Amino acid sequence: MASVDEGPQDDESIGDDSYVLRVVHPSQMAMDGNALRVTSNAFQNLTDRETGKTAVSVFEETRLHELGAAARDLIAGFEGFGVVAITVALLRGLGLGVTWEPNDLSFGAAHVHINGDKSRPIRRLIAAGCEYREWPADGQVPGL
Repeated sequence: MASVDEGPQDDESIGDDSYVLRVVHPSQMAMDGNALRVTSNAFQNLTDRETGKTAVSVFEETRLHELGAAARDLIAGFEGFGVVAITVALLRGLGLGVTWEPNDLSFGAAHVHINGDKSRPIRRLIAAGCEYREWPADGQVPGL
């Protein structure tokens, strides 16, 4: 009997109206006309060295606030970095899942993974759906 694909791991305790925050490295930004934007490369899967899980690492915004932190705290001391926000509803609408993945790092209690296949077209849709929480001024990114 063939196995049924159940899709990516997803935790329903994280509401569709929740926002997850992604730290964006300057290499994951590009100029679009006169405006700086996040690129789809910011949403490529990485393998977590501690757990071996492959996903995109983000932080759940409400939990981050409960810890007394905000988006700016995620990039404190990192020149040129930015933070974007994505709704969980958008991610689930693209067939992705979101799970709690707390760790021992800073703000680790708010750490979350975006699970599932993130092909280039999916990553582009995520990037297009981002809201900018903390973003460098245009032209203030090293190398751009």
